[in-house]
Amino acid sequence: MAAPFEIGPASTWTARISAQGACPLRPSREKSDYVKNAGTYDVMAGVFGVIALAASIVQFFYVPFAFAPLALLALVIAIMASPKYRGLYELTAVVLVVGFVVGASVAVIADKPLY
Repeated sequence: MAAPFEIGPASTWTARISAQGACPLRPSREKSDYVKNAGTYDVMAGVFGVIALAASIVQFFYVPFAFAPLALLALVIAIMASPKYRGLYELTAVVLVVGFVVGASVAVIADKPLY
């Protein structure tokens, strides 16, 4: 037969109850510089992202070696400014690479200037 379950004496340790509540470290009510300027950075990133996408599309049809660096620079600035428009950045990066290769190929085949 199994031994009966015995309950030992109560612990001598008492629970500590904080007078400040459940969260001893309260967050600061001051906003950081990034939070204050987040709207500005997001708008700037969106503008540079659209400029990069437009330059990436233009290089399909006109002077790819001139528009690819412009698009790349605008894309890097947009990525550094804000990560909010990640989908736009990914699309722009793909269009930039494909546009450069296709635009350069078309320019060589059609005897048009590359830069």
